[in-house]
Amino acid sequence: VFAARSEWDEARRSSRAAVEVARTVGDPIDLARVLLAVADLAIQAGSDEYEQVSGYYDEAARLFRRFDLQHWFAEASFQAGTWACRQGRLSQGFKLLSRAEKVFSELAETGKVRRVGQYLASLADQAVALSVSDDNEFKLFGRLINQAELNDLDSSPMDDLVGVLRRRTGADR
Repeated sequence: VFAARSEWDEARRSSRAAVEVARTVGDPIDLARVLLAVADLAIQAGSDEYEQVSGYYDEAARLFRRFDLQHWFAEASFQAGTWACRQGRLSQGFKLLSRAEKVFSELAETGKVRRVGQYLASLADQAVALSVSDDNEFKLFGRLINQAELNDLDSSPMDDLVGVLRRRTGADR
């Protein structure tokens, strides 16, 4: 309720209280679900406290794994991976996303596998766009590729970009 009204301080206080109540009650599955909700709320509130939010996700994932709730374990891993990527911790994020994709695939959750793939594809598209944009502080790719060539990049942008750069620089892959 507080989050819907953008009362973030009260929402954080309430979420901390919810975690304490869940710990007191002692149901680990409910606690794990509460931890996912609290992590999501912290992100909505604009938190940039990576360790705190990641801690919520990690504890939730451990609890789901302990009780062999693979779907929820993968969901916690996916959410943690997207959070890590948004915070610039790509190595950790890719590891978590890969784990989520593997579990979703084992569970034959094709929609979830597709969701992970779409998120990874969007990261690749963003990386290509940033590398050729004028906002790139190094401006390396911006000088080597023109706008017309950029518009021609379609199905596999990273491979196409590497091909254009190879032709322009005479380098090898």
